[in-house]
Amino acid sequence: MDLPPEFLTLYSRLDRQGPGTPEDVLWALARLGLSGPLQVCDAGCGTGADSATLAEALPEAQVEGLDAVPAFIEAGQARVADLPNATLRVGDMAALEGPYDLIWSAGAIYFLGVTEGLRAWRAALAPGGTVAFSQGVFLGGDEPQAVRAFWAPEPALTDREGCGRRWPRPATRFSTRGCWWGRRGRPITAAWRARSRRCETGPARR
Repeated sequence: MDLPPEFLTLYSRLDRQGPGTPEDVLWALARLGLSGPLQVCDAGCGTGADSATLAEALPEAQVEGLDAVPAFIEAGQARVADLPNATLRVGDMAALEGPYDLIWSAGAIYFLGVTEGLRAWRAALAPGGTVAFSQGVFLGGDEPQAVRAFWAPEPALTDREGCGRRWPRPATRFSTRGCWWGRRGRPITAAWRARSRRCETGPARR
């Protein structure tokens, strides 16, 4: 994946690269009733925040975190070093092999497109396997026009009801601004401001 170096520098230092919390992972596992010696893939794992949570919550499972960005995988190795049932590796989440009892993807499936990702992952699921993912949605139809304009290039983005019509699911959990901002928005803003200050105080270039 060809990403700007500034993106890699900023995001590889964050605790997590996508929205959500460990509590969201535990909620999903409880709703799905998963336990035992499962094969689990964290597709688009970033630096492994959810991979670690999955491994701790499912101690008999084997959890494989996979991301296309080597800098994220390198940054995440320390996070799973003490978890014998978790590994992180560089790979293409569009070409999962499996078979997996659970494919987890927090804030990453949109790189493929939700429908396209679900189709691609069908063959990587074990019999009775499950996909759990997060996806941005419009919440009420009264979003500012600037928000709608920003997401215009993503025609598949829908609202709450549209999710239910498009992708059958056993349960949903909505993470609104409080959760998103505290876990992801605020750290990104702080990291960007810190980087900007370093640039302003650095040596002048000719």
